[in-house]
Amino acid sequence: MEPQQRINYDCGIYMLYCMDIIAHYIVDKSPLTLLDEIKKLTGSCTASKAEKFRAALRDKMQELVE
Repeated sequence: MEPQQRINYDCGIYMLYCMDIIAHYIVDKSPLTLLDEIKKLTGSCTASKAEKFRAALRDKMQELVE
């Protein structure tokens, strides 16, 4: 399954969410290549999960400025 964003906004947050999944995979698994894994890793990226990621990111940023 390829990731699908169903809304016309928040593409940056959606992209950051997918990249976060990929980054964690790289750190955990140290793969030589990602070509075979990208669809599997990003297939679970959904708008609702991206929204939760946005809220968590906002909270982290708020903590940094306090």
